[in-house]
Amino acid sequence: MRRQHGFTLMELLVSLTVFSVVSAIGVGSFSSMMTATRTTALRVDLDRQIDQMFGQIQQDVDAIMPTALSGISIVGEERLESEKRYKNVQLENDTIVVPVAYRHGDNRVEPASVMYRIEREAEVPVLVRVLGARGAAIPEGVRTEVQAGVWSMRIEYYDGAAWSLGWKRPELPRAIRVSVTVSAADRSWEQISRYRLFEVTVK
Repeated sequence: MRRQHGFTLMELLVSLTVFSVVSAIGVGSFSSMMTATRTTALRVDLDRQIDQMFGQIQQDVDAIMPTALSGISIVGEERLESEKRYKNVQLENDTIVVPVAYRHGDNRVEPASVMYRIEREAEVPVLVRVLGARGAAIPEGVRTEVQAGVWSMRIEYYDGAAWSLGWKRPELPRAIRVSVTVSAADRSWEQISRYRLFEVTVK
């Protein structure tokens, strides 16, 4: 009589154990892969948004008026946020006011001042641009939200020999360097830092 072949209980238990281990490894790897993919996509999107933000600043730097025409220079103030965040560190909160030749939709050009600052009143801080009257220490006028999730902004000025924080000289700086730390509005723990150099060449 031929012996019937089959699996013993021990063989089934070993097989189930191996299958469970392999499945757990696979699920963990898949989860890690999906997390890495989401993080990469988020960083790519933040890079795109920061490029747009720097593009807006570039437009205003390109429109800077010569001091001989505007009668004023750039005013940059080095600031630290009053509240201490992130391991008891105060975040950089610099502001800048730029004299520009503002072009209206009908091609009229008039002197104006543009200010960039971080507003922290809401849960998520926002970099705003305010277009106001020429020479105003704190321009008041058209307010535009440039970028949400800007936690820190550091602005440095180059005079041809050295970089400094803050600018209150009668002449224009040769260049401006803006460094920011930005996060997604709904994922503040995912942050990236970028900087951009802007040459000041008045036309």
